[in-house]
Amino acid sequence: MSDNILSPLHRYLLRVNGMLTALQISGQNLVSLWPDFDPALLSEFEVAAEKGDAYAATVCSAIFRGSSNHQNYPLALRYAKIAADSDFPPGLAELSYCYEYGYATVIDLRLALDLAVRASWGGYGIAACNLALQYATAVPFGFDGGKAVEYATLAYKSGEAYGAYLLGLWYEEGLIIGRSLLLARIWYKKAAVEGSGLACIRLIAAYTRGELGLPKDEKMASKFVGLSQSINTA
Repeated sequence: MSDNILSPLHRYLLRVNGMLTALQISGQNLVSLWPDFDPALLSEFEVAAEKGDAYAATVCSAIFRGSSNHQNYPLALRYAKIAADSDFPPGLAELSYCYEYGYATVIDLRLALDLAVRASWGGYGIAACNLALQYATAVPFGFDGGKAVEYATLAYKSGEAYGAYLLGLWYEEGLIIGRSLLLARIWYKKAAVEGSGLACIRLIAAYTRGELGLPKDEKMASKFVGLSQSINTA
């Protein structure tokens, strides 16, 4: 199944609970061809959300926020608030997006940051990835290299391979943190093993061209080509 807007949510649930409920499997199937999906199935999630189901509310918020075919910001905000009321980390992240971008509400960066931090430390890896990138790019919370590294590391520990890819990239570039090709290689390999397609691509190039302090090695390049073909995440 290809990566989509709800893939991090389902990865989080599998990591935390070890399995998906029937409703969560339906949610996974609902957006398997994102942004095209059967709108008739959405009503099931709206009913569950109105009853206080944090997962269903998160799904509804993400769909109404992110699907061009079903965009409805007032509903996105409504369902994000329902999801966040139970301190469900993905729901906190959804509400953070609403306040960061002003979806049916005034922009409130202080509240957006507070919600994103709570979601990140609650174990929602994609929220930590977002914070890492925001601190690295200085948008919208200002530059902080230390926090960028902290949240990229947290993202990796929370099951998001992209966090490890970011660390590899930053150690290679030497802009966010001090340059270290050794650490770049270590983090790229961690990211690749955990499912980062971008890390696989970088390692393929490195072994093909002899970069990152690595020797040219066709066998290793082929290994990461094979690995990249089995994954579909950044």
